[in-house]
Amino acid sequence: ALRLPRAVASGACAALALTLLAAEAKSLVRPPAAELGAVQVMHEAGRWMNEHLPAGRRIGTLSSGYVSQAAPAHTVYNLDGLMADREYVDDFLRPGRLPNYLQREQIEFFADYQPLANWKAGLQWAGSVPLEQMRLVRWWRMDATLAYCVFALSGRGAAAPFDQVSELQFAAEVVGRHRVVGDEELTTLPAQHRVVTSIPQLFSRTLRHVVVPVGEVAALGLTAQGVYPERRSTATFAGAVRLLGVDLTTHPVPPGGRILLSRYWQVVRPWTGGAATLEVRLDLADRVALAAIPEIARVLVAGRPCHGTADLAEWRVGEVVVETYALVVPASLPPGVYPISIGWRDAQGGWLPVSEEPAESRAEPAAVFVGNIDVRR
Repeated sequence: ALRLPRAVASGACAALALTLLAAEAKSLVRPPAAELGAVQVMHEAGRWMNEHLPAGRRIGTLSSGYVSQAAPAHTVYNLDGLMADREYVDDFLRPGRLPNYLQREQIEFFADYQPLANWKAGLQWAGSVPLEQMRLVRWWRMDATLAYCVFALSGRGAAAPFDQVSELQFAAEVVGRHRVVGDEELTTLPAQHRVVTSIPQLFSRTLRHVVVPVGEVAALGLTAQGVYPERRSTATFAGAVRLLGVDLTTHPVPPGGRILLSRYWQVVRPWTGGAATLEVRLDLADRVALAAIPEIARVLVAGRPCHGTADLAEWRVGEVVVETYALVVPASLPPGVYPISIGWRDAQGGWLPVSEEPAESRAEPAAVFVGNIDVRR
Protein backbone atom coordinates (compact mmCIF):
# COMPACT_ATOMS: atom_id res chain seq x y z
CA ALA A 1 0.00 0.00 0.00
CA LEU A 2 1.20 3.51 -0.84
CA ARG A 3 0.97 5.98 2.04
CA LEU A 4 1.17 9.72 1.31
CA PRO A 5 2.02 12.18 4.07
CA ARG A 6 -1.45 13.01 5.38
CA ALA A 7 -3.13 13.94 2.11
CA VAL A 8 -2.58 14.06 -1.65
CA ALA A 9 -1.00 17.36 -2.62
CA SER A 10 -2.85 20.22 -4.24
CA GLY A 11 -1.29 21.79 -7.33
CA ALA A 12 0.07 24.69 -5.29
CA CYS A 13 1.57 22.38 -2.70
CA ALA A 14 3.17 20.23 -5.38
CA ALA A 15 4.71 23.34 -6.91
CA LEU A 16 6.07 24.34 -3.52
CA ALA A 17 7.50 20.85 -3.09
CA LEU A 18 9.27 21.10 -6.44
CA THR A 19 10.88 24.36 -5.32
CA LEU A 20 12.00 22.72 -2.12
CA LEU A 21 13.36 19.73 -3.99
CA ALA A 22 15.57 22.04 -6.02
CA ALA A 23 16.78 23.67 -2.82
CA GLU A 24 17.53 20.23 -1.37
CA ALA A 25 19.67 19.18 -4.35
CA LYS A 26 22.91 19.88 -2.49
CA SER A 27 21.76 17.71 0.38
CA LEU A 28 20.63 14.82 -1.79
CA VAL A 29 23.35 15.00 -4.47
CA ARG A 30 21.73 12.05 -6.23
CA PRO A 31 22.49 12.27 -9.96
CA PRO A 32 20.07 10.57 -12.34
CA ALA A 33 20.91 6.94 -12.99
CA ALA A 34 20.24 5.16 -16.27
CA GLU A 35 16.44 5.22 -16.25
CA LEU A 36 15.69 1.64 -17.20
CA GLY A 37 18.43 0.25 -14.98
CA ALA A 38 17.31 2.32 -11.99
CA VAL A 39 13.70 1.21 -12.40
CA GLN A 40 14.78 -2.42 -12.54
CA VAL A 41 16.76 -2.03 -9.32
CA MET A 42 13.80 -0.34 -7.58
CA HIS A 43 11.49 -3.17 -8.61
CA GLU A 44 14.07 -5.76 -7.53
CA ALA A 45 14.46 -4.06 -4.15
CA GLY A 46 10.69 -3.85 -3.72
CA ARG A 47 10.28 -7.51 -4.63
CA TRP A 48 13.04 -8.47 -2.18
CA MET A 49 11.39 -6.51 0.65
CA ASN A 50 8.03 -8.05 -0.20
CA GLU A 51 9.46 -11.56 0.04
CA HIS A 52 11.89 -11.19 2.96
CA LEU A 53 10.57 -8.55 5.36
CA PRO A 54 7.77 -9.55 7.74
CA ALA A 55 4.42 -8.41 6.30
CA GLY A 56 3.02 -5.04 7.26
CA ARG A 57 6.29 -3.11 7.61
CA ARG A 58 6.43 0.70 7.20
CA ILE A 59 8.92 1.71 4.48
CA GLY A 60 9.92 5.26 3.57
CA THR A 61 11.29 6.01 0.11
CA LEU A 62 11.65 8.73 -2.51
CA SER A 63 10.59 6.25 -5.22
CA SER A 64 7.31 5.14 -3.69
CA GLY A 65 5.48 4.30 -6.91
CA TYR A 66 7.96 1.67 -8.01
CA VAL A 67 8.49 0.23 -4.53
CA SER A 68 4.81 0.05 -3.57
CA GLN A 69 3.99 -1.75 -6.83
CA ALA A 70 6.58 -4.44 -6.09
CA ALA A 71 5.98 -4.62 -2.32
CA PRO A 72 2.19 -4.77 -1.78
CA ALA A 73 2.64 -6.54 1.57
CA HIS A 74 3.96 -3.34 3.14
CA THR A 75 2.93 0.28 3.70
CA VAL A 76 5.19 2.51 1.60
CA TYR A 77 5.51 6.20 2.56
CA ASN A 78 6.27 8.76 -0.13
CA LEU A 79 8.97 11.13 1.18
CA ASP A 80 10.02 13.17 -1.87
CA GLY A 81 7.41 15.91 -1.31
CA LEU A 82 5.81 15.70 -4.75
CA MET A 83 2.59 14.23 -3.32
CA ALA A 84 2.32 15.71 0.14
CA ASP A 85 0.19 18.08 2.19
CA ARG A 86 1.35 21.46 3.45
CA GLU A 87 2.05 20.11 6.95
CA TYR A 88 4.67 17.69 5.68
CA VAL A 89 6.25 20.30 3.41
CA ASP A 90 6.22 23.14 5.97
CA ASP A 91 6.94 21.21 9.16
CA PHE A 92 9.31 18.50 7.96
CA LEU A 93 10.61 18.81 4.38
CA ARG A 94 11.42 22.54 4.32
CA PRO A 95 13.15 22.77 7.72
CA GLY A 96 15.07 19.51 7.15
CA ARG A 97 13.24 17.53 9.83
CA LEU A 98 12.72 14.25 7.98
CA PRO A 99 14.18 12.28 10.93
CA ASN A 100 11.37 13.67 13.10
CA TYR A 101 8.78 12.61 10.54
CA LEU A 102 10.22 9.10 10.36
CA GLN A 103 9.97 8.84 14.13
CA ARG A 104 6.46 10.30 14.34
CA GLU A 105 5.09 7.91 11.73
CA GLN A 106 7.05 4.98 13.18
CA ILE A 107 8.63 4.25 9.80
CA GLU A 108 10.84 1.22 10.25
CA PHE A 109 12.86 1.14 7.02
CA PHE A 110 14.28 3.58 4.49
CA ALA A 111 14.90 2.33 0.94
CA ASP A 112 16.34 4.28 -1.99
CA TYR A 113 19.53 5.07 -3.89
CA GLN A 114 22.14 7.79 -3.51
CA PRO A 115 25.90 8.17 -4.11
CA LEU A 116 28.27 6.00 -2.11
CA ALA A 117 29.86 9.09 -0.55
CA ASN A 118 26.47 10.11 0.83
CA TRP A 119 25.77 6.66 2.25
CA LYS A 120 29.03 6.87 4.17
CA ALA A 121 27.45 9.70 6.18
CA GLY A 122 24.04 8.02 6.36
CA LEU A 123 20.70 9.15 4.95
CA GLN A 124 21.08 12.60 3.33
CA TRP A 125 17.64 14.01 2.49
CA ALA A 126 15.74 16.84 4.21
CA GLY A 127 17.98 16.36 7.20
CA SER A 128 20.43 13.64 8.06
CA VAL A 129 20.16 10.27 9.76
CA PRO A 130 23.72 9.21 10.69
CA LEU A 131 24.93 5.80 9.60
CA GLU A 132 25.34 4.86 13.26
CA GLN A 133 21.55 5.16 13.70
CA MET A 134 20.73 2.74 10.89
CA ARG A 135 21.56 -0.86 10.07
CA LEU A 136 21.89 -2.13 6.52
CA VAL A 137 19.42 -4.85 5.56
CA ARG A 138 20.29 -5.29 1.88
CA TRP A 139 22.06 -3.34 -0.86
CA TRP A 140 22.50 -3.34 -4.64
CA ARG A 141 25.55 -1.64 -6.20
CA MET A 142 24.14 0.06 -9.30
CA ASP A 143 27.24 1.54 -10.97
CA ALA A 144 30.56 3.15 -10.07
CA THR A 145 28.95 5.85 -7.91
CA LEU A 146 25.42 4.78 -6.91
CA ALA A 147 23.95 2.16 -4.61
CA TYR A 148 20.38 1.27 -3.62
CA CYS A 149 20.11 0.43 0.08
CA VAL A 150 17.45 -0.84 2.46
CA PHE A 151 18.17 0.33 6.01
CA ALA A 152 16.43 -0.49 9.27
CA LEU A 153 16.10 2.67 11.35
CA SER A 154 17.46 2.73 14.89
CA GLY A 155 15.13 1.12 17.41
CA ARG A 156 12.85 -0.19 14.66
CA GLY A 157 13.01 -2.97 12.08
CA ALA A 158 14.48 -5.47 14.54
CA ALA A 159 12.73 -8.37 12.78
CA ALA A 160 14.53 -7.69 9.48
CA PRO A 161 16.59 -10.41 7.78
CA PHE A 162 19.93 -8.60 7.80
CA ASP A 163 21.94 -9.85 4.84
CA GLN A 164 25.48 -10.49 6.06
CA VAL A 165 26.94 -10.42 2.55
CA SER A 166 25.49 -6.93 1.94
CA GLU A 167 26.85 -5.77 5.31
CA LEU A 168 30.32 -7.09 4.44
CA GLN A 169 30.32 -5.50 0.99
CA PHE A 170 29.05 -2.14 2.29
CA ALA A 171 31.65 -2.12 5.07
CA ALA A 172 34.36 -2.67 2.45
CA GLU A 173 33.21 -0.46 -0.42
CA VAL A 174 31.57 2.42 1.46
CA VAL A 175 33.10 2.49 4.94
CA GLY A 176 36.57 1.34 3.79
CA ARG A 177 36.97 -1.45 6.33
CA HIS A 178 38.45 -3.98 3.85
CA ARG A 179 40.45 -3.78 0.65
CA VAL A 180 38.46 -3.77 -2.62
CA VAL A 181 40.11 -4.51 -6.00
CA GLY A 182 39.12 -4.82 -9.64
CA ASP A 183 39.55 -7.87 -11.88
CA GLU A 184 42.90 -6.62 -13.14
CA GLU A 185 44.37 -6.69 -9.61
CA LEU A 186 43.44 -10.29 -8.81
CA THR A 187 46.65 -11.67 -10.32
CA THR A 188 48.86 -9.44 -8.16
CA LEU A 189 47.33 -10.07 -4.72
CA PRO A 190 49.77 -10.82 -1.89
CA ALA A 191 50.08 -14.42 -0.75
CA GLN A 192 47.65 -15.58 1.94
CA HIS A 193 44.91 -13.20 0.84
CA ARG A 194 41.45 -14.35 -0.21
CA VAL A 195 38.51 -12.94 -2.15
CA VAL A 196 35.70 -13.27 0.39
CA THR A 197 32.92 -11.72 -1.70
CA SER A 198 32.58 -9.93 -5.02
CA ILE A 199 30.38 -6.87 -5.55
CA PRO A 200 28.45 -6.79 -8.85
CA GLN A 201 27.81 -3.45 -10.50
CA LEU A 202 24.39 -4.19 -11.93
CA PHE A 203 24.36 -1.73 -14.84
CA SER A 204 27.66 -2.95 -16.33
CA ARG A 205 27.60 -6.49 -14.86
CA THR A 206 31.20 -6.07 -13.77
CA LEU A 207 32.74 -6.97 -10.41
CA ARG A 208 34.82 -5.54 -7.60
CA HIS A 209 36.31 -7.95 -5.09
CA VAL A 210 36.63 -7.73 -1.31
CA VAL A 211 39.99 -9.13 -0.21
CA VAL A 212 41.13 -9.95 3.34
CA PRO A 213 44.13 -11.81 4.80
CA VAL A 214 43.38 -15.50 5.26
CA GLY A 215 43.90 -15.18 9.00
CA GLU A 216 40.99 -12.70 9.21
CA VAL A 217 38.42 -14.74 7.28
CA ALA A 218 37.00 -16.52 10.33
CA ALA A 219 36.29 -13.19 12.05
CA LEU A 220 33.89 -12.19 9.25
CA GLY A 221 31.38 -14.61 10.75
CA LEU A 222 29.18 -15.41 7.74
CA THR A 223 26.47 -17.93 8.69
CA ALA A 224 23.99 -20.04 6.75
CA GLN A 225 21.16 -18.17 8.51
CA GLY A 226 22.56 -14.77 7.48
CA VAL A 227 22.66 -15.25 3.69
CA TYR A 228 19.68 -15.15 1.35
CA PRO A 229 20.25 -16.81 -2.04
CA GLU A 230 17.44 -16.36 -4.54
CA ARG A 231 17.32 -20.09 -5.31
CA ARG A 232 17.86 -22.52 -2.44
CA SER A 233 19.60 -25.88 -2.86
CA THR A 234 20.21 -29.02 -0.81
CA ALA A 235 22.97 -30.47 -3.01
CA THR A 236 26.05 -31.78 -1.19
CA PHE A 237 29.23 -32.63 -3.11
CA ALA A 238 31.31 -35.60 -1.97
CA GLY A 239 29.67 -35.29 1.42
CA ALA A 240 31.98 -32.33 2.14
CA VAL A 241 30.57 -29.08 0.75
CA ARG A 242 26.89 -28.11 0.57
CA LEU A 243 25.45 -25.72 -1.98
CA LEU A 244 23.14 -23.48 0.03
CA GLY A 245 21.83 -21.73 -3.08
CA VAL A 246 22.56 -19.38 -5.97
CA ASP A 247 21.65 -16.02 -7.47
CA LEU A 248 21.47 -15.99 -11.26
CA THR A 249 20.75 -13.21 -13.77
CA THR A 250 17.11 -13.40 -14.86
CA HIS A 251 17.08 -10.56 -17.43
CA PRO A 252 17.62 -11.51 -21.10
CA VAL A 253 21.25 -11.33 -22.20
CA PRO A 254 22.63 -11.02 -25.77
CA PRO A 255 25.24 -13.39 -27.21
CA GLY A 256 28.59 -12.12 -25.95
CA GLY A 257 26.91 -10.45 -22.97
CA ARG A 258 27.44 -11.13 -19.28
CA ILE A 259 25.44 -12.97 -16.65
CA LEU A 260 25.94 -12.69 -12.89
CA LEU A 261 26.10 -15.89 -10.85
CA SER A 262 26.55 -16.04 -7.07
CA ARG A 263 27.15 -19.37 -5.29
CA TYR A 264 26.66 -19.88 -1.56
CA TRP A 265 28.58 -22.79 0.00
CA GLN A 266 28.94 -24.29 3.46
CA VAL A 267 31.57 -26.85 4.45
CA VAL A 268 30.06 -29.81 6.33
CA ARG A 269 33.22 -31.91 6.76
CA PRO A 270 36.92 -31.50 5.90
CA TRP A 271 37.88 -32.09 2.28
CA THR A 272 40.87 -34.41 1.99
CA GLY A 273 40.59 -35.36 -1.66
CA GLY A 274 43.34 -33.11 -3.01
CA ALA A 275 42.92 -30.31 -5.53
CA ALA A 276 39.35 -29.62 -6.64
CA THR A 277 38.06 -27.15 -9.21
CA LEU A 278 34.65 -25.59 -9.76
CA GLU A 279 32.96 -25.61 -13.15
CA VAL A 280 29.95 -23.71 -14.52
CA ARG A 281 28.41 -25.13 -17.71
CA LEU A 282 25.78 -24.44 -20.33
CA ASP A 283 23.40 -27.22 -21.33
CA LEU A 284 20.49 -27.81 -23.71
CA ALA A 285 17.59 -30.21 -23.57
CA ASP A 286 17.97 -30.55 -27.36
CA ARG A 287 21.00 -32.84 -27.65
CA VAL A 288 21.28 -32.28 -31.40
CA ALA A 289 21.56 -28.53 -30.90
CA LEU A 290 23.91 -29.13 -27.99
CA ALA A 291 26.28 -31.12 -30.18
CA ALA A 292 26.70 -28.03 -32.37
CA ILE A 293 28.17 -26.04 -29.46
CA PRO A 294 31.86 -26.85 -28.88
CA GLU A 295 32.68 -28.30 -25.48
CA ILE A 296 35.02 -25.41 -24.70
CA ALA A 297 32.21 -22.92 -25.32
CA ARG A 298 29.90 -24.74 -22.89
CA VAL A 299 32.28 -24.20 -19.97
CA LEU A 300 31.67 -20.65 -18.77
CA VAL A 301 34.26 -20.81 -15.99
CA ALA A 302 36.46 -23.46 -14.40
CA GLY A 303 39.17 -23.17 -11.77
CA ARG A 304 40.02 -22.85 -8.09
CA PRO A 305 37.28 -21.28 -5.97
CA CYS A 306 37.22 -17.69 -4.69
CA HIS A 307 38.58 -16.37 -8.00
CA GLY A 308 41.64 -18.57 -7.68
CA THR A 309 42.57 -17.37 -4.18
CA ALA A 310 41.60 -20.49 -2.17
CA ASP A 311 41.45 -24.26 -2.28
CA LEU A 312 38.55 -26.40 -1.09
CA ALA A 313 40.85 -28.06 1.46
CA GLU A 314 41.44 -24.64 3.09
CA TRP A 315 37.76 -24.04 3.87
CA ARG A 316 36.92 -24.66 7.54
CA VAL A 317 34.05 -26.91 8.66
CA GLY A 318 31.00 -24.70 9.14
CA GLU A 319 32.46 -21.88 7.05
CA VAL A 320 30.08 -20.13 4.63
CA VAL A 321 31.71 -19.06 1.35
CA VAL A 322 30.02 -16.73 -1.13
CA GLU A 323 31.39 -16.33 -4.66
CA THR A 324 30.09 -14.09 -7.46
CA TYR A 325 31.19 -14.35 -11.07
CA ALA A 326 30.44 -12.25 -14.16
CA LEU A 327 30.32 -14.89 -16.91
CA VAL A 328 30.54 -14.11 -20.61
CA VAL A 329 27.97 -15.86 -22.81
CA PRO A 330 29.67 -17.18 -25.99
CA ALA A 331 29.20 -14.70 -28.84
CA SER A 332 28.36 -17.55 -31.23
CA LEU A 333 25.55 -18.89 -29.03
CA PRO A 334 22.20 -18.98 -30.88
CA PRO A 335 19.22 -17.32 -29.13
CA GLY A 336 17.39 -19.64 -26.73
CA VAL A 337 16.91 -20.67 -23.13
CA TYR A 338 19.92 -22.45 -21.69
CA PRO A 339 20.12 -24.37 -18.39
CA ILE A 340 23.14 -23.58 -16.22
CA SER A 341 24.74 -26.27 -14.05
CA ILE A 342 27.62 -26.23 -11.59
CA GLY A 343 29.81 -28.99 -10.24
CA TRP A 344 33.17 -29.85 -8.71
CA ARG A 345 35.91 -31.85 -10.44
CA ASP A 346 38.68 -33.75 -8.68
CA ALA A 347 42.38 -33.58 -9.52
CA GLN A 348 41.89 -36.21 -12.26
CA GLY A 349 39.07 -34.23 -13.92
CA GLY A 350 36.21 -36.46 -12.77
CA TRP A 351 33.03 -35.09 -11.27
CA LEU A 352 32.66 -35.23 -7.52
CA PRO A 353 29.54 -37.21 -6.52
CA VAL A 354 26.52 -35.15 -5.55
CA SER A 355 23.71 -36.17 -3.21
CA GLU A 356 20.41 -34.86 -1.83
CA GLU A 357 19.34 -33.44 -5.17
CA PRO A 358 16.65 -35.02 -7.41
CA ALA A 359 18.24 -36.82 -10.32
CA GLU A 360 16.08 -34.96 -12.86
CA SER A 361 17.62 -31.62 -11.75
CA ARG A 362 21.12 -32.63 -12.85
CA ALA A 363 22.15 -31.19 -16.19
CA GLU A 364 25.35 -33.26 -16.19
CA PRO A 365 26.41 -36.31 -14.14
CA ALA A 366 27.36 -34.94 -10.71
CA ALA A 367 26.64 -31.35 -11.80
CA VAL A 368 23.59 -29.54 -10.46
CA PHE A 369 21.06 -27.46 -12.39
CA VAL A 370 20.86 -23.95 -10.87
CA GLY A 371 18.64 -22.03 -13.31
CA ASN A 372 18.12 -20.89 -16.88
CA ILE A 373 19.47 -17.96 -18.86
CA ASP A 374 17.52 -16.35 -21.70
CA VAL A 375 19.81 -15.46 -24.63
CA ARG A 376 18.31 -12.96 -27.09
CA ARG A 377 19.82 -10.85 -29.85
